[in-house]
Amino acid sequence: MLLSLLLLPTTWVVDANNGPGTDFVDLGVAISSVAAGDTLIIRSGSYPAVFVDKSLTLRGVDAATTSVSAIAVSGALAPTATGPRVEVTGLTLSTTNSLSVSMFGFGDLFVADCELSGGISTLLADVTIVRSELHGIDRDYSGGPGLEVASMAGFPPATLVAHQCTIHGGHDLPNGPNPSAQIWYARPALVIGANTRAQITACDCFGGDYSTVGLQTVGGDAVLVDGGALRIAGDGSTTLQAGGGTSYDGFAVRQQNGGAVTVHDQVNLLPASPGGTLTSPGVVTGEPELPRLSFTGTTLPTGELDGNQPVQITYDGLLPSMPFFFVFGTAPTLDATFDWLLLGELTVDLASAALVVGALDAQGGFAFSFTPAASLPSLLGARVAAQAGTFDLGLLQYRVSNLELRLISP
Repeated sequence: MLLSLLLLPTTWVVDANNGPGTDFVDLGVAISSVAAGDTLIIRSGSYPAVFVDKSLTLRGVDAATTSVSAIAVSGALAPTATGPRVEVTGLTLSTTNSLSVSMFGFGDLFVADCELSGGISTLLADVTIVRSELHGIDRDYSGGPGLEVASMAGFPPATLVAHQCTIHGGHDLPNGPNPSAQIWYARPALVIGANTRAQITACDCFGGDYSTVGLQTVGGDAVLVDGGALRIAGDGSTTLQAGGGTSYDGFAVRQQNGGAVTVHDQVNLLPASPGGTLTSPGVVTGEPELPRLSFTGTTLPTGELDGNQPVQITYDGLLPSMPFFFVFGTAPTLDATFDWLLLGELTVDLASAALVVGALDAQGGFAFSFTPAASLPSLLGARVAAQAGTFDLGLLQYRVSNLELRLISP
């Protein structure tokens, strides 16, 4: 019995100012000291870069006042191994000369309600990013994208699910000799690499802009799919804008090396300059609009919803009176099992989820409100992943909404 208690996940407080209740003042020491599966509550302050090689939750109390220079995560090296699950929420990642977050190896990375000045790059990992702003780094000769996710041939595919993010591409800094004689590149906002499957919803992407007079420059793409597969859904205001260059502009969406891109309605594609090219050959646009699901309530500085206050769940299913499903669980994923039945990506793990079915109202939606602490106390402290879908008689498929993922705070 004692052993089982010792193995339960524990929550620890990290405070650089050593305030009341502090367990650690050094974030790096805290990470190396605690057990896999534990949670670190990071109080306001500035912390140096850290290395993570185990499953952990790093929760800042407020991204406006809590910054970590950078986070590097080491994943599992074999596809048969169980990689770490790392959650990063409520932080500013403040590096100015390297990646804000990197993960190389198998495992799961979740980032929410964060500001990142150096972008995210992962290889082989499964990635979920919500309500965050990412900026690709501006660096000598090697600027970076805001977000890059990839796998490799012969390995399991990597995955990305992103919702309500703003992503900016960086660019090279012309600090070499005779810079006017060289070509300088801006970088894409989002790069989906080989053997990767991804969906982004309501994410604004801005290719790196490099219209500097006196230099030969190439603008960055808003989205580049380099051998992977990406589905893009919007909410009417979603914008993908190409970056400009003095020699060539970027694309709003570009594919190469066999990449597959599907862009649904309610996504605005903008060129770098009037009359510019929006997409490269092979990009599919104008696909049917996808539904939208949202949770609203009292939002805490960490981005969590206050479970002691009412939470409203609203679904715009688009098709009046049609059958719908609503599914919620705790584990986001990308599952290809039901691709034949779905227009969109299934992003909630059905094996651990609860399923509700019914019919939409005459306006094509449904909504309900509940107070988690009173009616579903088991959700307190849990990260709730939810999704919905509407049956389309013309397609004989369910149009599937975005993933909505929020932590319900006790």
